[in-house]
Amino acid sequence: MAKPPAQKLTQTLPEQRAGEGHPISVQITDSGDGKHVLQANLDQAPVPSKQYVADIAFVDFQRETILMYFAQELTGGEGLRNLLIAHIAPLNVVRFLAIVEDIRKPSIQEAAARMGVKAAAATAIKSEPKDTVALSVTAGMVGLSGRDACIDFFSASPFSIGMAQRAGKLAIDPVVRINLRTSLLLSLVEQLRDVLGRVPDELKSD
Repeated sequence: MAKPPAQKLTQTLPEQRAGEGHPISVQITDSGDGKHVLQANLDQAPVPSKQYVADIAFVDFQRETILMYFAQELTGGEGLRNLLIAHIAPLNVVRFLAIVEDIRKPSIQEAAARMGVKAAAATAIKSEPKDTVALSVTAGMVGLSGRDACIDFFSASPFSIGMAQRAGKLAIDPVVRINLRTSLLLSLVEQLRDVLGRVPDELKSD
């Protein structure tokens, strides 16, 4: 009796895993040292469905991660109503600031200066209210109109980033839109720059 032909098992790698997020275009370039650099077009990403209004923004660096604290104050300014903590890698902060600095005609600093808006004073977050949420973000983009501003945060998993190098598409998940006043956005940008000065160089490069 003839034996049935042997079956060969293969694994087909998908271009995107279901549930990873919305696919957006990426441009892959060679950094010159054997590493590949991914540049994603965030304009193609969906708007986050969740929104948060921030009265306070504070930045800190802990355990190789930059923490961006966004909080709402209780009426009267005594204590916090709630707190949102966005965890982001230092390298992604470098990229986020590059996006902010690429805004031209006018830049956010020029637009604020025309209205006489200055950066708000940083308010340290020393305690957590019961209503505290922590989340992870990978990238962000900024919008500005007069004295109102917003930041759209997105997340891309290590799985998605790995697949993007092969598929040319990055699956990105819209996380949250932070609504804040322009003076608070200026403060956040200044704080991020200052905190990066405390970050080891190896955490700020690929």
